[in-house]
Amino acid sequence: MRLLCVLLAAPAAPLVMVDGLQLRIGAVKADCVHAVGDVSLGGAGKCKITKLNEKYPLGTMGEVELVEKSDRAYAGRLSLNAGAEVKPHQHDTSVEVVVMLSGRGTFTLDGKAREVGPGETVVVPKGTLHAFVAGPEPVKVVQFYVPPGPEERFRPKP
Repeated sequence: MRLLCVLLAAPAAPLVMVDGLQLRIGAVKADCVHAVGDVSLGGAGKCKITKLNEKYPLGTMGEVELVEKSDRAYAGRLSLNAGAEVKPHQHDTSVEVVVMLSGRGTFTLDGKAREVGPGETVVVPKGTLHAFVAGPEPVKVVQFYVPPGPEERFRPKP
């Protein structure tokens, strides 16, 4: 397990594949495409995408926007306040993909810390302990879970 940071903003951006789905800045030509702004994740095979359009506060940390999901993936936005800390946790059944849009912070993956910023992507393998601490400016990211599931923790409990 290792931290994978890929610069996606470059003209000749490398191809990032996540469980058979292609991640890229710009449009993905595929049957099943999740798109949040300019960031797309898609692959072969039809899927029914449900638009969510839900926003929830994350206490003093920031805000999450649940954008859409299918049976293959979840797509959303995460805004973190300066200095916000996402405590160590793991997702046993999903890969998490975090595309940094703005701000900087320290991502810790499987015990190894690395500073990340705009244009970088972090792929967190299933079952890998990870955490994040935002730097001195707010952080905005696009977040995917493949398959969906972990985003349910953001919804208020009844």
